[in-house]
Amino acid sequence: MISKKSCILSMIAAICIGSANTASAGNMEVNVGDYLKPGMNDSQAVDAALYVSRNAESRTLIFKGKTFILTKAVELPSNTTVIIDNCTITQADCTFDNIFRGNNYVIDPENPFDYVLEVKPLKNIRIIGKGNAVISGCDHNRKIYHPFFKEKQLAVGDYYGWRTHLLHFADLDGFEFANFKIEKSRGWAIVLGMSKNGYIHDIEFDTHVKNGDGINLRHGAAHILMENITGFTSDDTIALNGTPGKFPATRKPHNLYTGNPWLKELLKRSDDSRNFHHIEIRNLKVAGTYHAIIMLCTGGAKMHDIKISDITDTGKRNCHLVDLYTGYGYGSGYNPGDIHDVEISNINGNSDCRGENEVKAALTIQLPVKNVSISNITNTGNGKDCILTHPEGVILVDIKPEQIYNKLTK
Repeated sequence: MISKKSCILSMIAAICIGSANTASAGNMEVNVGDYLKPGMNDSQAVDAALYVSRNAESRTLIFKGKTFILTKAVELPSNTTVIIDNCTITQADCTFDNIFRGNNYVIDPENPFDYVLEVKPLKNIRIIGKGNAVISGCDHNRKIYHPFFKEKQLAVGDYYGWRTHLLHFADLDGFEFANFKIEKSRGWAIVLGMSKNGYIHDIEFDTHVKNGDGINLRHGAAHILMENITGFTSDDTIALNGTPGKFPATRKPHNLYTGNPWLKELLKRSDDSRNFHHIEIRNLKVAGTYHAIIMLCTGGAKMHDIKISDITDTGKRNCHLVDLYTGYGYGSGYNPGDIHDVEISNINGNSDCRGENEVKAALTIQLPVKNVSISNITNTGNGKDCILTHPEGVILVDIKPEQIYNKLTK
């Protein structure tokens, strides 16, 4: 089982990394507004601030005093802290790009929205809000022609890939994202692939779009603490998303671009680089259309030493609050026990059954697991407390037999 000590050490490591950035003698503070000259737009001012600080050991990029309207992604180098000081960072209408990402992608000039050619290591990135700090997508999204549907569509959701993610990072070691609100996302809000040693906390979401996840952790997430999350998400609030990594990927015709541009790099690494471990999620008070938390495990990926606690529904939900499953039906490459050594406690759902036959619950475990303990699971809606389709390997702590349902339909 995951220990409290390991989670605390992970959190302290993330905080210390950030403190070292802002306190070290080699840190350079740059206020983006100081570089905004006549005739320049806000993205050009960001580029100028990053250029001036390019040779510093670390830098603090400060946004304050106005609403910043970006026309392209801010590409952050290693050892960078971003401070959003009582202001909004948003995007110009029809911008089709991230708001923040690392500068470690070598992007294919022939296919700039699809798989990247190379992913270089990135370390020590912090994005911290002060006061009323907001990160927002644009008011009006770009339309892109989709050859499968033979029409122009709004470029939102998984069909249009990784440029729909507002904060997007890969191969990042050491990070902290905290104290801001995210709104008007065009897909997943915060995405991390192959990343570790992080702390995400005190985030409010307000997403109302297709695939509007809050935080989506992909292949190789490890040693991460997430806590104090609030708001509404139109898809999963937090997803541990271990879907198969293949390149070239077998892609549905709906998906014009990939959501996982780092797959070439991933396949150079050991199978263990796909696993999820030493992750803690706690103190979520959220509403949403789908789940608050999913552990979506397929294709041989493993998830272990995970702790989930104090998850509360703040609205009526026609879905499971916490769900361990394969996402696309049992048999999609999941091996019994690939999810193991997990603690789940204090889950307070408000899930209603969907339609006449589909049963929902505060906690659902839809696959064979090993050494997963559950305690204090309650549901105030007309759904169930717990659905365990594979009870073997689940350790019940203060769970009464009448709280357990064994199927997903009535």
